[in-house]
Amino acid sequence: LIAQKLGAKCIIGPIDGSTWDAYRFSIRDAEGVFSGDIVHDLYYNHLMLSNGFSTLHNYYSSVSKIQQRYTEESLQIGVTIRNINSCKFEDELRALYPMCVSAFADNELFSPIDEAGFVKKYSAYEKYLDADFVKVAEDDMGIVALFFCYEGLYRRMPALIIKTIARHPE
Repeated sequence: LIAQKLGAKCIIGPIDGSTWDAYRFSIRDAEGVFSGDIVHDLYYNHLMLSNGFSTLHNYYSSVSKIQQRYTEESLQIGVTIRNINSCKFEDELRALYPMCVSAFADNELFSPIDEAGFVKKYSAYEKYLDADFVKVAEDDMGIVALFFCYEGLYRRMPALIIKTIARHPE
C-alpha cells in the first residue's frame, strides 16, 4: 500500500537498511550454511514468494581452493601487498573505506554507507581475524585492493571465509 502511494513500480527486499546489512534469504537450513551466512527459517522464502516477490539474484557459498599467485605480478606493476595491521585496526578500516565504497558503487543493489557505519560493521570481525588472512594491496596512490578473510566459526566446517574481495575500479 505504501509503495503504491509512492508510485513505486517494484519493491526489492529483504534489505535491512542497505546492502551493507543483511539483504538475502538463504535456501539452506542452518545445518548447511557457512560461517557468516545469513540464517533464518526457510519458510520466510515461501512468505516472500506467496506475497508477490520473485528472485532477483541468486548467491551461494562454496568451498574453493586458493592459490597464491599475486606476488610476482603485483611487484612488477608497483603494488605491494601486506597484512592488515591488527594493532591499528580501526585506522586501517578508515583507510580502506574510500576504496571499498568505490569498489562497490556500481553494483546493482549498492547503497551508500558513511565511514562510521563502515568502520562499525567491519569492526565486528576484529575478534575473529588473523592478520595473515587480510591482505591490503597498495601502490604509490594508496590502497587499491582488499582480500578480507576470517577463520570459520563453526567447528563442523573449518574454513577460511572470504568476506570481501574488492579492488579500486580504476
